[in-house]
Amino acid sequence: MLTASVHDALNQQLNEELFSSNLYLSLSAFLDCQSLGGMAEWMRRQAHEERKHMMRFYKYINKRGGRVRPAGLPQPPTEWTSARAAFETALTHEELMSQHIGDLVNLAEAEKDRATSGFLRGFVATQAEEEATLRDIVAKLRVFGTDPNGLLSMDRHLC
Repeated sequence: MLTASVHDALNQQLNEELFSSNLYLSLSAFLDCQSLGGMAEWMRRQAHEERKHMMRFYKYINKRGGRVRPAGLPQPPTEWTSARAAFETALTHEELMSQHIGDLVNLAEAEKDRATSGFLRGFVATQAEEEATLRDIVAKLRVFGTDPNGLLSMDRHLC
């Protein structure tokens, strides 16, 4: 059985994962409009991954006797100044998500909820990987600057 505070925090994270999916879809749409189909496809894959994360929280909450409470979500941004700015947004967002997951782990441990703490371990590892991948992409985009050849090379690479 989940404590009220853990139950509320898990529902909040479920909604954060859903927002993340929407953000990645918005990033994808922006990149598609910039004729960067490989980058757009990469963002769509991330959107799908975030939906899978949301469903893992959904199933976990239900399995532990809780009730899933979807919430109204804020609208993600739709415009960026460049592909690099779009990927920087994704990196900043993943860093925020890592903080949320860390806070959830701390709460579960404080509540002595070992099952939830164990459930969250996979998310901690996933967040570290996602941040590292995005840091690498952003670093490469910074090196390319406004060089169209570098940008197109990265676009093909992310396909």
